[in-house]
Amino acid sequence: MTLTRHAKAIAQELAERRVVAQKAEYRDKLQRIQGAFTPPLTNSELSAGLDLKAPEAGAPGQSEVGRFVSASPRLRRVRPDGTLRALIDAVLEGDLLIAVQDAVPGARRAVLICDGRDIRHMGRDWEVRNLAGGPVPERLPRGDESWDDDGLWDLFGEDPPAAAPAAESAGAVPAVAEGWTADRSAPWTPRGPLPTRFLNGEAVGAVGLGAMRLSTRGRPDGAVAIAVLHAAWDAGVTLVDTADSYCLDADEAGHNERLIRKALDAWGGDRDRVSIATKAGLIRPGGRWLPDGRPEHLRASCEASLRNLGVEALDLFQLHTPDRRVPFADSVGELARLAEEGKVRAVGLCNIGLPQLDEARDLVTVASVQNGCSYFDTAPLRSGLLERCAELGIPFLAHSPFGGHRKAERVGRDKALAAVAERHGATAHQVALAWLLSLGPGILPLCGATRASSVTASAAAASLSLGADDLALLDVDKRAAAGPIRGRLQSSAWAPETPVAAAEAPGPQAEAILVMGPPGAGKTRYVEPLVERGYVRLNRDLEGGKLDDLVPKMAAELDAGRRSFVLDNTYPTRTSRRRVLDLAKRRGLAAVGIRIDAPVEEALFNACLRMLDRHGRILSPDEIRQLSKADPNMLPPAAVYRYFQTFEAPTEAEGFGRIETLPFERRTHPAYKNRALILDYDGTLRKTRSGAPFPSDPDDIEILPRRREILDRHRDDGWLLLGISNQSAVGRGQVDEATVRACFERTNELLGHDIDVRFCPHPATSAGVWCRKPMPGLGVALIEEHKLDRGACLFVGDLDSDRGLAQNCGFRFEHASTFFGDGDESAESD
Repeated sequence: MTLTRHAKAIAQELAERRVVAQKAEYRDKLQRIQGAFTPPLTNSELSAGLDLKAPEAGAPGQSEVGRFVSASPRLRRVRPDGTLRALIDAVLEGDLLIAVQDAVPGARRAVLICDGRDIRHMGRDWEVRNLAGGPVPERLPRGDESWDDDGLWDLFGEDPPAAAPAAESAGAVPAVAEGWTADRSAPWTPRGPLPTRFLNGEAVGAVGLGAMRLSTRGRPDGAVAIAVLHAAWDAGVTLVDTADSYCLDADEAGHNERLIRKALDAWGGDRDRVSIATKAGLIRPGGRWLPDGRPEHLRASCEASLRNLGVEALDLFQLHTPDRRVPFADSVGELARLAEEGKVRAVGLCNIGLPQLDEARDLVTVASVQNGCSYFDTAPLRSGLLERCAELGIPFLAHSPFGGHRKAERVGRDKALAAVAERHGATAHQVALAWLLSLGPGILPLCGATRASSVTASAAAASLSLGADDLALLDVDKRAAAGPIRGRLQSSAWAPETPVAAAEAPGPQAEAILVMGPPGAGKTRYVEPLVERGYVRLNRDLEGGKLDDLVPKMAAELDAGRRSFVLDNTYPTRTSRRRVLDLAKRRGLAAVGIRIDAPVEEALFNACLRMLDRHGRILSPDEIRQLSKADPNMLPPAAVYRYFQTFEAPTEAEGFGRIETLPFERRTHPAYKNRALILDYDGTLRKTRSGAPFPSDPDDIEILPRRREILDRHRDDGWLLLGISNQSAVGRGQVDEATVRACFERTNELLGHDIDVRFCPHPATSAGVWCRKPMPGLGVALIEEHKLDRGACLFVGDLDSDRGLAQNCGFRFEHASTFFGDGDESAESD
């Protein structure tokens, strides 16, 4: 085609008009998105949400939102590329949702573009909008977001004794535990001194006072609040838990701490007996509860707490909650520095999990852990957190000891609690507290109160001794694990060690070997020689049922005289291993832990390899869901990642006599010798003439410069030429598979090479897709089909997903701009 000078000028003018119009169109769209929130999103906030980077000086990289919305003549041509335009349109049309996370003052808000399926697990500090006016999915309730409504609450004053049953009214008197009064008209008070616990080496009452309700919504007046504190200290409740955020809003931060200081100044008792545990890491802008774990904020909070309490050092300074915006190590590290400086005597952690406890212990001596725990909320028992604290001798402060005030009415309705309460002449709430205390000598419940009478009742519960029959009745349903756990906690580092007679050493074959590792780690290869030596193999995938079902099978084998076992499921957590280890200990077997240390990329690779071996191809998500019902090894990528997210390294404290970590080894078949140049297509080999992000017509394809010549050289050097591409437009219904294949054929024709190219047709939002980059499915298929030496192969692409696939497959990676000499690593789309 030949253009005259005038035709060329007209074409250029029309093109310029189109660019300017498109600039104006998307400037308006971006500003609509920004204005959907109050205050409007800043350019930098939305840029981060759209994953844009500001261009470096002199570099032609992608522009940030500020350049897209600018009216400067210099930037009149700067507009979003095709992929970004599609993303903006999807947000405005409601195909995608936009979420904005609350920020601490002065910080940038986080912005997230997401699918409806992502919403259910998001915290309440994310404001989610459907900009097309459609519905927003409901979110799951989160236990760690109940600091206010389900926090420490005053219960005992709300629980009058039930009417006496007929037997009692006829003159019968129920059995009463020693130290308790049976007079129902009298306050429930113990006889003799209250039991104590130890916190950071100091003796404190076995029940602590959570002072939050003295300063938050519905609080009593100042005189009543001070009377509550005095009643607590007089009753032997010498641990008070507070926080700088216990107030109505940010304007009165520190209210609860100042109240406690005022009460101490007016109290006639021994102030040295009172321990104050305060917290930092939450703020109250406008009365909301928002995390702020920045080191500078924690330091400022510490300084303010010292002033509020009028002390030179804080007895116990706790991180109120992890802040997802701040690396956990940064927050804990600042608490450690405050302790080193002498401003804090001890450091505690609140609302954490096992991995965070382990991470924190590498940075600071952890003096306490505070999480919700109650008769109705046994999560710390089930997760192993309570046992870990016991093993380490770390006191466990149990907040919300009745499950939070919204659920407190369950206490009075619970038949088991009521029966035990009747037996002892106590209230159901006191029995619930006594049950919690029975778990171990390191547990300190924190009970809220807004009346002095509540404190007396709370303190009295510490003297209620529950017998074996009581505990048998209470340890039912989901609390069934409390019995064996209670025994372990009682003899843990929380309590003085007692000598145990040395048991006769078991023979070399009397052992239970747990082989741990992610799905696809190659555990079976390790197990097979043991089975040949006579070990009984117990594997859920072979036996069927649940993991815990293996325990009675192992017991049956023991009864039949078998003494050697190997169990080779993933066993990622302490909880998943506990029942096997308990049985081994009871039956005199040595417990051996073998951990196969497979990196995540090798586990992903093996999962695909196993899929090819069994089914001859990479399965779709629907096929995996169907086949997984009969074959547990057919699993989605999320199952592999879940292992690495939840894995807790085995320790001898769990009951292992020996632990070994074996490095992962991959055996390469000697026939796999070929090398290949593996190529992404869109943005790497081709672009569209129309400017669309992907070709939907074979005639719209243009080969990028130098591609054909460089591919010629590699072919001549003996490289196989292969291709892998994500084609999510198929899943979105924007193009069909026949057209995609025609476009690949046209691309190969223009390149002059018959490249074997594989593509993923699933949408970008699809879950469980093994064939979509960066998942290694298509790469593994090419390795197997072409017998590739993966370490000798090179993958060339232009996106992070290309780099990820190369890593997961074991290929070397090179960016397309470097490989083809473009000199620009800015990515377009795949």
